[in-house]
Amino acid sequence: MEILFWEENSVDKKVTIIMSAYNHEDYIESAIRSVLNQTYKNYKFIVADDASTDHTAEILMKYENSIDEIHLYDKNSGHGRGREFILQADTEYTAIISSDDFWEQQKLERQIDYMEQHPECGACFTWCDEIDEEGKLTDIQIFRVKNRSKEEWMFHFWKNGNCLAHPSILIRTEVYQFLCKKNISVFRQLPDFYMWVKLIQNWEIHIIEEPLVKFCHHKNNQNVSAFTAVNCIRTDMENEYIWYKIMKEMSDEYFKEAFRTMLINPKAASREEIICEKFFVLCMSPVMAIQSAAALYFYDVFENPDYYKVLCEKYGYTNKMFYEQEMQIGKGRYQLELLKESSVRK
Repeated sequence: MEILFWEENSVDKKVTIIMSAYNHEDYIESAIRSVLNQTYKNYKFIVADDASTDHTAEILMKYENSIDEIHLYDKNSGHGRGREFILQADTEYTAIISSDDFWEQQKLERQIDYMEQHPECGACFTWCDEIDEEGKLTDIQIFRVKNRSKEEWMFHFWKNGNCLAHPSILIRTEVYQFLCKKNISVFRQLPDFYMWVKLIQNWEIHIIEEPLVKFCHHKNNQNVSAFTAVNCIRTDMENEYIWYKIMKEMSDEYFKEAFRTMLINPKAASREEIICEKFFVLCMSPVMAIQSAAALYFYDVFENPDYYKVLCEKYGYTNKMFYEQEMQIGKGRYQLELLKESSVRK
C-alpha cells in the first residue's frame, strides 16, 4: 500500500528532484533542508520512503507543506523507489538525492546555468565529498575527477572503475528515461554504472569541479556500498558481467578510439581482429573483475570459428595460454607480458 501527500502548485516546474528514503532518521532532515535551501527554486520535489522502520516517515511529514509529493510505502522494495518516478518525470531536468546526502546551496543553480548554455550536454555532475556518520571527510575520495572526452571516459572507467556520484547528477529527463529503460535494474551494488557507460557513449557530460555534494558512507552497513565481504563479492560479479556486456555492445570505431593506446595491433581493421583486441583489452585491465570478464568473452571467441582462427593465427594465442590466464584470475593478476610477447603485430 502507498500513502500519497502532494501539493497542488507543482506544475510548470523545470526540475524534478527525487529523494529515496529508508531508515535515515538521523540524516533526512538535513537532506531535505539542503534541497529547500537551494538558490534555484523552480523544481518539483518528490520524496519516497521505502517502508522505513525508524522515525524517517514522521520526520518527513513535518515538511509536507514544503515537499510537492510524499510517497509512504508499507512494504520495502529492496532497491529503492526512484526509478518509477524517473520514468514518470515530466520536467526538462531530473536530479537525484538520497535521504542521507547533502547539497550545497548553489548546486542546482550552477548545474542549470551550465546545461542551459550547453544543449549538447546530456548530464552535469559535480565533485562529491564522502563523509562518515559524524560529517567528517573520509580518507577515500573517488568522486573528484576531471572532465574528459567520451572516449577518455571509457578508458578511465576501464582503468579506475566508476567515479561518477549519482546524488550529484542533473540530467536531461529524456536522456535519463532513455537510460533507465536500457538499464539492467537487477544490479544491487552497481545499479548506475552500466547506465553511466551508456551515457558517456551517447552524450557529452560535464563535471563541475567543486564539491557541491556530500555523500554519507556508513560503517554499520546501512547502505549497499558498505565494505563487507558479501558486497565485495557481489560487486565483482556485477562488474564482470557489465564489462562483458559493454564490450559486446561497443561499436568498433568507439572501441578503437577509446583504447587506441592498448591495442596489440594498432592497425586492426577487420571485425574478427577488433573482437580479438577487445578480448586482450579486458585481459589487461588493472581491475580484477574486468579481467574475469575476459574469460566470458573468450568463450564467445572460441565458439566462433572465424574469430578463433584470427586469435590463433594472427595473434598467436592458444588455449593453453588462456588456461594459464584463467588460473591467475583468482589471484587478481594476469601474465600480461606473456600475452604481449605471444601476440603477433600485423
